[in-house]
Amino acid sequence: MIKTDKGQIEIEGNIASVIADVGVISNTVRDTLVENGMPKEMAEERIIDIVKKGFMSEEEIAKVIEEKIASNASILGGASKK
Repeated sequence: MIKTDKGQIEIEGNIASVIADVGVISNTVRDTLVENGMPKEMAEERIIDIVKKGFMSEEEIAKVIEEKIASNASILGGASKK
C-alpha cells in the first residue's frame, strides 16, 4: 500500500504489492495526462523521465537545472538578437 498526504509518503506491504501499486500509479498518471490532451507516447516518456530523475542525487539534479537555465538563456539571448 502506498499512501501520500501533502508530500509525506507511507509505504507498507510486501515487495509484490508495492510494485503492483507503483504500476497502478504509473498507469493512472499516464491515463490522466492523456485525458488532459497529452499524446500517450509523450505521457509515457514524461513518466519515465520523472522516474529517472527520482533516482538522481541532489548534485545531479542541480547540474540538470544549471544546464536547463544555460540552454534557456542561450535561446532567449539568440531570440533577442533577431
